Amino acid sequence: MRQTILCSFAVLSTLSFTPLALAGGTSTVMYWGTLAGTQQTIPSELLPAGAIRTLVGGSAHVVAIKSDGSVRAWGYNDSGQANVPALLLQAGAVRQVEAGDRSSIALTTSGAVVAWGNNDWGQVNVPASLATPGAASMVAAGGSHCAALRMSGGVVCWGYGFWGQTSTPVAMTAAGAAIAVCCGGEHTLAIRSDGSVTAWGGGSTTAGTYPQWGQSIVPATHAAAGSTLQIACGWGHSVALRSDGTVTCWGFNSAGQATTPEGLLDIKKVAAGYWHTLALRNDGTVIAWGNNNAGQSNPPALLVHAADIAASYDGSFAIGAIEPACAADLNGDGLVNGSDLVPLLNSWGVCPN
Repeated sequence: MRQTILCSFAVLSTLSFTPLALAGGTSTVMYWGTLAGTQQTIPSELLPAGAIRTLVGGSAHVVAIKSDGSVRAWGYNDSGQANVPALLLQAGAVRQVEAGDRSSIALTTSGAVVAWGNNDWGQVNVPASLATPGAASMVAAGGSHCAALRMSGGVVCWGYGFWGQTSTPVAMTAAGAAIAVCCGGEHTLAIRSDGSVTAWGGGSTTAGTYPQWGQSIVPATHAAAGSTLQIACGWGHSVALRSDGTVTCWGFNSAGQATTPEGLLDIKKVAAGYWHTLALRNDGTVIAWGNNNAGQSNPPALLVHAADIAASYDGSFAIGAIEPACAADLNGDGLVNGSDLVPLLNSWGVCPN
């Protein structure tokens, strides 16, 4: 049975981001896009400068790693996807987190894989070989499937696999095969050890068979050995970042999410939502394109310097700084921080006099 609740927008990378040390603004977590759920209600403990190391978005929930290495989650929680296991609430617990459609996954500092949330297709049933210390170096979450990169460099996938997204090519299971992996709605992407990109599931199915969107048909520039630095998977599109700071997108393009903006250069990170895409420049500028039905592709003008980005179903996040000249306690809680962004966006970003 095909799902009607959509997807994970995992972002897997060889990059890492450290806690913020920003100048010239009020450092905080910011959200823009849909206001229909609760993912925009950022926990107060995560709003102070330097509180978050990184964050990721699922369909309607968010998972973050605090600067002390513990995990917090919020947003839609119908399947327990925001109920972080107790062992991950401890300082120093994790190295990486990812958010699926209605599930979450984490890589502990010991190298073990932990998953929680919806399990309709076995996506949180972590293989026993990955649940032990030293087992993995990276994790990914998709619509209803997950993946992990073994410490040896081989890729393992599990969960919903009707479109071939969990049918890992034999060559990619071998030691040293890959350095990164990400999961989309119905496909999986990996960066090989030689810097080339390979994919399976989704768009690699028989021509004419749904969901032939081309998300797994890797462009020649990335299929050959090269310098692909990071990959991101949307529901039906794929994004790749090269070490020269350029970005390539391919796959489902109903809202322009796979049409890379002209002149897009000097990028250090990319993220993919359901039908939109984000890019973070080295100067901290956030660029967004694709579907904008909820404003998810309109980065706030007050975001003057971002250090990290994430995308959810139809929302976007950034860890960054609000321009001091516009910062104000708009929600009356006595603090000037990210919680003021929602009323600000409701006023179309107009700063108070």
